[in-house]
Parts: sequence; C-alpha cells; structure tokens
Amino acid sequence: MNSKSTREDVFLVMKSCRRGVFRILLTTVLVLGVTACGGGGGGSASGSEGTEGIRVLHASIEAAPVDVLSSSSEGPIISQAFFAGSLGYQPLKKEVQTLFLTRALSPSRVVASFEVDGASLKRSSLLLFGDVSTFGLRAKLLEDRVPEVITHSVLLIVHGATGASAIRVQIANSEGSLVEDVIGFGEESAYLEIPHEDSLQVVVQRAVDGRLLASPTLAFKKGGAYTILVAGEVDYYVKTVLYRDS
Repeated sequence: MNSKSTREDVFLVMKSCRRGVFRILLTTVLVLGVTACGGGGGGSASGSEGTEGIRVLHASIEAAPVDVLSSSSEGPIISQAFFAGSLGYQPLKKEVQTLFLTRALSPSRVVASFEVDGASLKRSSLLLFGDVSTFGLRAKLLEDRVPEVITHSVLLIVHGATGASAIRVQIANSEGSLVEDVIGFGEESAYLEIPHEDSLQVVVQRAVDGRLLASPTLAFKKGGAYTILVAGEVDYYVKTVLYRDS
C-alpha cells in the first residue's frame, strides 16, 4: 500500500470517528431534550408566536442553531432557532430588506441571505436543510401561501429529511387514506385540504422504497392552516413538527 492510499484511509477513518463522536453527543442532547420536554420522533405542537412574518424551519440535524438578522433591524429577528424547533412567525418591517441566516450568536458566519419586501410578503419560511459532513448545508426561502378561504383545514408539508430524495405523505382516518402527496427534498407541497377531525394519522414514507419515517397522530381544528416539517436524517433520527400557520 502506498503512502497516499494510507493517508487517504487514515483521513476517512478520522472523519468517520469525528462524525461518530458528534452523533453520540447529539443523541445525548436529543434524549435529554425528549426527557425534559416530553417530545419524541413523532409530531409535536408548535409554540407559534405569530401568524405573519418570517420563521425558521430548521431541518438539519447536524447544523448548529441559527439566527435571522435583517438589514432593517438592529438585533436578531429570530434568535437561536434549533433543530426541529417550534418558533412561529416573527414580524418584519414593511419595507425592502435583506435577511441573513447566520450561525447563532455569530453574525459574521452567514449561511444564506435573501432580499425580501416586508410590505408584500405576508408569510414566509427560511428552510435550513442538508448536512454538514457530506453534501453541505442549504437554505431556501419558501413563501407560505395560505388559501384565502378554508372550508375545513389545510396542511402544508415541508421535506427537509436528509437521505430521502422524495417522501410520500398520506393523511388517513380510521376508514383509510384521505390525502396523499409526494414532495421532493427541500421542497414543499401546496396547502392540502383536510378534514378537521379529532384524530388523523400522518404517515411519512421514503418514496423510493416505502420505508416508514414517521407516523404521528394529530388533530386539526376547523378553519386552521398548518405546516408539518419533516426533519432529520433517514436511518438515524427523523422528527415531524406541527406548526399552526393561521
């Protein structure tokens, strides 16, 4: 074996070990968080603080918490948005501005930036997805177009789970499937019309092979608009988070 091959093998082993240590630490944090908050790998209700403005959908299990800064504001609009966190919309000033998605408490470490018009952008989400160690982090600005008229309830599904190029989502009651859609990685569905029943099961599968990723049971109120974020990484930890949009 030549020296170049030896160096490459050592590098790959070290990279694997670093990722293994990271995942042990992350698993400890997740377990402590679940114990403290009563959460889990299924759905969780959000602590939404508003129904208009900007929010962060943090779907990358390897990424640090992030802040959102604006060229129109002195301090952060959103502070320390964690993986699968449940912060709701935060208001924007009604003017053209640049939004900066940065590492939490490190304004110089910009992940992405977007120019928006706060006067015309009613609701929008900054989706953080991807990974740190392999393909890199990505960020995308999604415009959340809640329908003007809602007969029952509507649900937006956002796919940010690494390891699935697409997911299939089925929403069902005790009598069977009611709504089904396929969403690509880093993409969102349209708002899907759903009944406002006390108990609906949301089944999330990897589209290519049908692997079950999550199956939370959730309730939706009449006239409500909701978002489900599918976050994390297949074969490690996938979590769904439920947000109330309006």
